Amino acid sequence: MARQIGQHYISGNLNEFIDGVRQGVRREYPNILLEGDSWFDYPGRGWGALNAPNNIFEAIAMLAPQGANWLDLAISGATTLQMQPHLQHYRRLKHAHVRLDYIFISAGGNDIFANLAPILTPYEPGLTAQQCLRQDILDTVLSSITDFYKSSLEMRDLYHPNAIIVSHGYSAPLSRERGWKLFLLLRSGPWISSVFELHGYPPAEASPLRHDIIRIIHGRLSDALAETLSQYDNTLFYDAQTRRLNLTGKEFWADEIHLSAKGYKNFGADFIQFLEENQGYAWRRKQAIKA
Repeated sequence: MARQIGQHYISGNLNEFIDGVRQGVRREYPNILLEGDSWFDYPGRGWGALNAPNNIFEAIAMLAPQGANWLDLAISGATTLQMQPHLQHYRRLKHAHVRLDYIFISAGGNDIFANLAPILTPYEPGLTAQQCLRQDILDTVLSSITDFYKSSLEMRDLYHPNAIIVSHGYSAPLSRERGWKLFLLLRSGPWISSVFELHGYPPAEASPLRHDIIRIIHGRLSDALAETLSQYDNTLFYDAQTRRLNLTGKEFWADEIHLSAKGYKNFGADFIQFLEENQGYAWRRKQAIKA
């Protein structure tokens, strides 16, 4: 079922999206494919879920009132392997004569955390953060992630060569060690601290080692994504760290790996500013772009 946030039309169903963007005024808005995991589809945590935005996409929709048409394929918890079937949507949209103007991709975080246990070595006193990582396994996971991005970029080049692919790095979660909880009913995680405990690592308050390891992993992931996108035309990569966006306080984090409403507002506002600074990007209708 399609929904609307302000002037943003959002559908998670391909056929519904195709029909919707052909109707009346919706033809005048940019068409955007949204692909990703919980950073585009997080439902929020506890009472904080009522204080939207709960993910980057909601922040963009709330902070960019000019509107767009969104094919929302984001699934909380999805890995790049689970996203692979969505690549056929590029072809189906082309055959339906629906142009894509932008493709937003937020993927890779779940691949990392699903493999965090084998990536880490058992704790031994004296090990550096680099020595705590199984570099061969981390390299394999990063390769799998970048392969998905390359497949997305190749499908874009084949079917929608003028669409701009927009992606981002993940900010390192350094302020919370709790998992997801929605009131008293649903729980998930923690995803990071439990793995560190399993491997015998000292708690974060006793040693900076956990934080140093996560910083390295996030840095490797961001570098891999940025390098992959740089090899193709019409791509933008947003990295909060290089833009010096401060997300270190607990008030910016809902749990171990997701920002709070305040964090997503700050992230979303800077993300939109970054887009507007690059390639003349603006949230505006197609008729305004043509003019």
